[in-house]
Amino acid sequence: YSTTHQSINFMLFDEVDGGHLCDVGNENLVNVLSQITYSRNLSTFVISHSNIVQAKIPNQITIQLSNNFSYI
Repeated sequence: YSTTHQSINFMLFDEVDGGHLCDVGNENLVNVLSQITYSRNLSTFVISHSNIVQAKIPNQITIQLSNNFSYI
């Protein structure tokens, strides 16, 4: 009897800042997420409306809402 365990290298964070972190807190949050992402070779997705968080993340997918439809 044997089993194969495969890991999933995926993290998703929705509104991680919650709108309550200061600028330094947002920067520290992105730094921690970056360290975890690189050290564990993960694909990380962050959903955020914070300009500070957005400015610190190099690769982005932007979703726009127009006439009740979302567009990439």
